[in-house]
Amino acid sequence: MTSKKTLLTTCALLLIGLSACDDKSEGEARVDAGVDATKTAQKAQKKAEAKQPSASKDAADPEKRTSASSPKGATVAEEPPLDISKLLTTKDFEDFTRTSMVREQLVGKPPSPTYNAVHLHPSGRNFYGAGLQVWKAESSEAAVERALQLREQYLAVDDAPKDGPVDNERAFVSDRAGIFTYVFPFSEGDQSYVVAVSCGEKLCKKGFEDVAELAEVVVERLGESEE
Repeated sequence: MTSKKTLLTTCALLLIGLSACDDKSEGEARVDAGVDATKTAQKAQKKAEAKQPSASKDAADPEKRTSASSPKGATVAEEPPLDISKLLTTKDFEDFTRTSMVREQLVGKPPSPTYNAVHLHPSGRNFYGAGLQVWKAESSEAAVERALQLREQYLAVDDAPKDGPVDNERAFVSDRAGIFTYVFPFSEGDQSYVVAVSCGEKLCKKGFEDVAELAEVVVERLGESEE
């Protein structure tokens, strides 16, 4: 009787052991399958990334930026800012004021294909100096409209004297905080602009007379650039 019980107990223990082995083997198989699937997915992702071009590198290069309006995202060069480098130079002021001048970008609106500005001031001196701003317009009418808008933004304005370098009724002057400004629309051929020439009282001691002389240089060179 005792032998039968012992035999039954032994058989039961063997069955439990075999069942545990099966469960362990099945769990290990699932883990192995999961690792293999993860590795396969990672390899596929790396291959896909290797085939894609580097967008950040192209975006950092202005010559390779794509245009939304270009067919199939063709790369196009960005249009440069409006060139006003020869309209009023440091030499012009040095001849005019007999003072060494420094040329810098005028603080404010950033340059664009239709706008640019420059600030010229005496080297080593802490005062305004002079400035030039130029807006390019689509037509003479648009230039006049822009001049009218600018007039509303300036303080202490008045109509420009009739003996100014530009005979235009929309031209105006501003005398504010010791800075004289002459603003006028200008058209030559099919090109139209709005020009603002400004000068501080410490540099342009004759006020509008000196500013008008500088504006005359700008007008002459704008006309030459369109010939």
